[in-house]
Amino acid sequence: MRCTIRQVEAFLAIARHEHFGRAAEDLKISQPTISADLRGFERALGVTLVARSRGGSRLTEAGRAVLPHARQLLEVGARLETAASGAPETIRLAVTPSMVNRLVPELLEQFEREPGTLEIEVLTVATGGVEECVAQGEADAGLGHYLRATRGARRATLGEDPLHALSAHGVLTPDRPVALDDLAGRSLQLWPREQNPVYFDALLAVCHDHGLDPELVGASSELSGARSYRLRTGESFALVPADYAREAPASLSHAPLDPPAVLPLQILYRTPAGSGITDLVKGIRRLRAKQPSPRA
Repeated sequence: MRCTIRQVEAFLAIARHEHFGRAAEDLKISQPTISADLRGFERALGVTLVARSRGGSRLTEAGRAVLPHARQLLEVGARLETAASGAPETIRLAVTPSMVNRLVPELLEQFEREPGTLEIEVLTVATGGVEECVAQGEADAGLGHYLRATRGARRATLGEDPLHALSAHGVLTPDRPVALDDLAGRSLQLWPREQNPVYFDALLAVCHDHGLDPELVGASSELSGARSYRLRTGESFALVPADYAREAPASLSHAPLDPPAVLPLQILYRTPAGSGITDLVKGIRRLRAKQPSPRA
């Protein structure tokens, strides 16, 4: 098979816009040129990738199968250019809200103090949004808890994060672990199950293991949702990673659980993984090694 990077770019632009004219405009080339590039790519593969019609252009079944591999091929080409230029590699990292207050700032500081090694572009997404962001090629990797396996990506567990209860100021004390049945009568503020069923069910299982069957109150994956007032008044509590709890507003208080509970911290990254992903994982592991054991 012989194809060019320009042909791959043409195919990806057409797949993105589903229109030859808009794709050509995006790449700043003429429509006959982008049509020729696509035909060359199709001849190289021996299949039809795009079904053309007056109403627009749609990927064929073969086109849909080729799409993720074409994206990876373009990324490999970009990494080759980066390596040749000597510039640091850039990793687009999707993170959930529980990552952005502590782990991600420490990660950015670590790499920014080592200029020329790795640049990280942070994309904050809702709980349950990391997987789609990586699968769609919007991010090279993602960090979160209970990440779902995703086609075209690998998943690795980097450690465990302690789970804390979070409620109104004065309800909880950070150095005094709380038994969840002591919070009976308060509702559990939790984002919708469809965002991440495994994570959702794990939090409910923690409650049940602690002898609590709480009423549920819908919320976003951040502390500033429409029903956040219920946390501030103590009507509700939330279960969140310790780092997230420690950065909560002064109007809230938090405490570890008794008995303790933990969440798996995981990374999801697109394959094939480049040296930047390897450096990213090593950086996270270095930060984790400085922290005390979550079960201590």
